[in-house]
Amino acid sequence: MNILDVKNSRLMVSTDVVESIKEIKINKKKIKHTISKTNEQFSEISFDDISKNSLNVFHTIAFYDKQKNRIDLQLNREGIFPFELNNKYQAVLVGRDHEMLIKFIDVSEILKKANKLDMLSLKVNILSESSSEINIGISDFSKNELNNLLLIAVQKETKISHLVPIAFLNEDIIIPKKYFSGVFDLFFTMIINSTIFKLTLDTSELGYQSFETELLEGKSPYRRFVVDNQGIIVESSNKSINVNFDFELTNIDHAYLLTGELIIEGEVEKQSIYFDRPHHFNNPDNKNILKLFLLSNGLMSIIDISEKTYTKEDTKEIESTVKQATNLDITKIEIEDTLLSFKIPSEISIPKKIQLLMRERKSKEFFFIEGNKAFDSLIFDFKEFLNGTDNKAERWDIYLVINAESEEKNVYRIGSFNDIIDDKPNRFYNFFKQSFDVKSTYNMYSRIYLTNKNQLSLVKGNISNLIKEQFEIKTIIDKFTMRKGFVNFRIIIKSSYLTEFDIGEIYLIQRNKDDLQKRRFEIKRIQDESNRRYIDCKIDLLKEDLFPLYWDFYLGIVCENKEYFIRVSDVSKKVLEDVNSTISKYQLSVNDGKEIIYPYVTLSNDLSFTYREREYFESSYYLLKENAAYYFYKLFEKYYAKKEIWVGFEKLAMSAHESGYYFFKYVYENKNQKDFYYVIRKDSPELKNLKGMEDKILYFMSFKYFVYMFAAKLLVSSDTKRNSYNLKMKKSKLAKELTDKKLVYLQHGVNGLKVVRDFYKDRGVFDLVIAPSEYERKMIIDHWGYNKSEVVTTGLSRWDALVDKTNEIKYRQIFVMPTWRTWMDGMTNEKFMESEYYQKYNEFLSSNKLDKLLKENNVKIMFFLHPKFKNYIDLFDFKSENIEKFGFLEVPLDEMIMKSSLMISDYSSVIWEMFYMKKPCVFYHFDRDKYLKYEGAYMDFENDLFGDVSIDADGLIDIVESYIKSDFKEKEEYMQLRKKYFTFIDKNNSERIYQEIQKHKKSLYKMPKMKKWKFTHVIPFKVRRKILDIIKK
Repeated sequence: MNILDVKNSRLMVSTDVVESIKEIKINKKKIKHTISKTNEQFSEISFDDISKNSLNVFHTIAFYDKQKNRIDLQLNREGIFPFELNNKYQAVLVGRDHEMLIKFIDVSEILKKANKLDMLSLKVNILSESSSEINIGISDFSKNELNNLLLIAVQKETKISHLVPIAFLNEDIIIPKKYFSGVFDLFFTMIINSTIFKLTLDTSELGYQSFETELLEGKSPYRRFVVDNQGIIVESSNKSINVNFDFELTNIDHAYLLTGELIIEGEVEKQSIYFDRPHHFNNPDNKNILKLFLLSNGLMSIIDISEKTYTKEDTKEIESTVKQATNLDITKIEIEDTLLSFKIPSEISIPKKIQLLMRERKSKEFFFIEGNKAFDSLIFDFKEFLNGTDNKAERWDIYLVINAESEEKNVYRIGSFNDIIDDKPNRFYNFFKQSFDVKSTYNMYSRIYLTNKNQLSLVKGNISNLIKEQFEIKTIIDKFTMRKGFVNFRIIIKSSYLTEFDIGEIYLIQRNKDDLQKRRFEIKRIQDESNRRYIDCKIDLLKEDLFPLYWDFYLGIVCENKEYFIRVSDVSKKVLEDVNSTISKYQLSVNDGKEIIYPYVTLSNDLSFTYREREYFESSYYLLKENAAYYFYKLFEKYYAKKEIWVGFEKLAMSAHESGYYFFKYVYENKNQKDFYYVIRKDSPELKNLKGMEDKILYFMSFKYFVYMFAAKLLVSSDTKRNSYNLKMKKSKLAKELTDKKLVYLQHGVNGLKVVRDFYKDRGVFDLVIAPSEYERKMIIDHWGYNKSEVVTTGLSRWDALVDKTNEIKYRQIFVMPTWRTWMDGMTNEKFMESEYYQKYNEFLSSNKLDKLLKENNVKIMFFLHPKFKNYIDLFDFKSENIEKFGFLEVPLDEMIMKSSLMISDYSSVIWEMFYMKKPCVFYHFDRDKYLKYEGAYMDFENDLFGDVSIDADGLIDIVESYIKSDFKEKEEYMQLRKKYFTFIDKNNSERIYQEIQKHKKSLYKMPKMKKWKFTHVIPFKVRRKILDIIKK
């Protein structure tokens, strides 16, 4: 008897037997198959097409030799053994009583249906166990029913799922013991007569506690250990994947490789781990190799290796191959859904192995796409490429690789080389079919096109840019007026291909990565002139249901009966000067004056609208005061120039509890700087923190405040410049002066949890950056683009005041502070309550289990929303008396931190304070993928975080319970990270900051060239112009 086996989701047969297999029949019908040699002992069998076979039902399978004799092949043991067919389907071989059946399965569809079902508890009893397997007795099922079982393992951290092999022993089942390690959640499905049942294991009799239970008791089966991924290189070929380390691997029990579709177990060697590569996992560029799991003596390490992968044919060899590529003319290029098809010359023979080599033009990254021959065409499915490459604008050149597995492979640069170069619009093909979680103008689409040399390439970008490129469209707004809500403007659209498309309508679209809110307006008139089209538009802002924050102009471009939105870019010099000339000219009051709408020109010279709340100080009174203070300052400019005026402030000039305040307090108490002033509003609840320092207070919007703001030599703050004035105002005199003021950035908090592109050097916002540690200093230099001399390591000023105050209250306190999300800017209350953000936090805070846990253990939760979400705090509704909620500045933030025993956040930088104070931290990452897509992070969330992570409310409550039971003791593995993240842990941070400012005084005091000014400038320009005209006459 010859043996079939399934290893790492691959159907294997011994090489000596495979040579005799000439046919495979399913339900007595021949099926196309491929046999690939994996090593000297085994070969892999894969099926090329299963589309004619029904899913979720058993089929007979048989193997035949050249003489049509049936070959006796059996599984090496009875059971259910799954293996991969392709990226969508799996198969299971079921062997029982010397009979073998096969079933084809769409696992994703089963999971989709099963997730909507309630679980039925499946009682199991442990019968015996070995070092690698557990023998389990299951009652209530017959032999035939057991054949329909599917055991699904879901990896806890990533939610990637795969099928688990099950062996039979009479009417019992045998499951690999590693699946009870705590790394996976397990559940059965059973498909009978097209009905799916979902069953969960009742393991109460197993002798193994569930992962959650052990976690609560502080003895999780696998605690984390950290492996530095810097010394890891991942090499791969068509047959295997090798993970190589620069150190010896000792005591590793199991190693798993996670891809976007499955989990593969590897063989651990001295300094490497070897993984067999499933045949369908065919992309040597490994864009979907994600993580490596190592299990060792009750410890677990998750290593992100997505950026560590190289092919055995490394980049230099790929570049050499590309340079040697010859041109190959292809014809009948077509796009359908995610498929690219084309014909090649008939004289070129096509072997079984063909690939497209995709090469990114700038980064030189590469990606392989497997192809198939269908009749006289080659077909390539781009689905994996579209899902696996970065969501950013890119260009990829396309090469055809023939004889991909041979050393004598042929590489061709493909294109329509025998055709004349067509007009540009005709060189773009249909968009690939792509699905996105949300509709947004930020979505990145991909399409194939012919370059100006008729070479085939692929471009990725947003729809606006792709359509503009296809038709060589340029736009400009050259006329603009606005009166009482009516906006009249003219768009000039320039293109050599105006007859190739029609104009749809004009739109205002809210700037949002997570939603597509648009307002449509009719166009008044369109007039053509040569290669220009003049489009006159009129919109009534008062008729439209606008809401905060930014709205951009888009134009509808219609081609092939479909309308695409293109961003209206650029304004004329006249429009720029007109819009930026005065504050009040185009300001429209709405909602009884509580809100305002006004146009502004972006940094990229595009016209947009801002819709926001009106600040109390946005009135003619304060504007007159500001202008008067400006002219007063100009009269005495030489006097103020002799002073070294520093101005400190914090968020919205409202707070006094962060590093801006503590550094000011240090300087004031040590009398280091005579003219250091602090800006704060008179109605701030934190004004009391400045008691005894009133002589150095600048009350926000006072005459003295304006004068000293104009005269300031240096701004010193933990926030950006505009927090000292008006975040949105850009046209006033002080707003323009602030642009040239130098700022020492004390840091709002430690970065790492969020990419902050607004802080990059090219934005011109900071002149000296204070870093809390060498770890962050390196990150700021590497990512933000500052020179080494512009970033200094001192520690944060507010850390000097941190002391543990947990014993000053009669209960244990948990501080919950989520941060904001850019894609939620300006949400209505209704929209906010529909958001995942609201629902996840409300689910946690409203939990009856949590309420009971808090009451029984004398624990209270203090829930605090980010200042940008302060208006939503009352929407959270929970009945627990042990939970209190607070808005911005309703309680002192630093006091809250010092009195708390545990902090829960998602991505807020405030959580670093708790870690600094050696208190446990917990991360609630229910929207991690979305956050990383829209915001990004500098840290690796798998390995760099200094606290436990949960992705749902139940898991978060379990973690809270475990810390309550351990008396809020910080875990050892997180303690060890403190040395990595903090250079100083003392009370001298403010002193170091002061010394660094003194060292950098020369560059910080360097002011831009003073603009020439005359006293006649007090008279407005238009009035001066009329006077001069009269004098001339």
